[in-house]
Amino acid sequence: MFAFWVNGVNCATVGGQAVTIDTINDTVNSGSYRDNSFSAPPANPLNIELDGLSVELICHATVQAGVKTHVKLAIADTSDQILDSVVVLK
Repeated sequence: MFAFWVNGVNCATVGGQAVTIDTINDTVNSGSYRDNSFSAPPANPLNIELDGLSVELICHATVQAGVKTHVKLAIADTSDQILDSVVVLK
């Protein structure tokens, strides 16, 4: 699971659901998924260990000038030793 809260609102969502392996993959919201598997390499593989990842996700949040904005990022990974979780910020 990944969450990116801005002033208490999670903007890391797809289709109104939090971003997880179950909400972005090769069959669910596949337009937001990039296959990078070794077993069936894509035409343009990325030079990273990840077999798949989401495309760039954009966070839109309302903030006010001169008012403190609270940002919190959270990522969770299970102990399955098969799938890895990473967050890359741009």
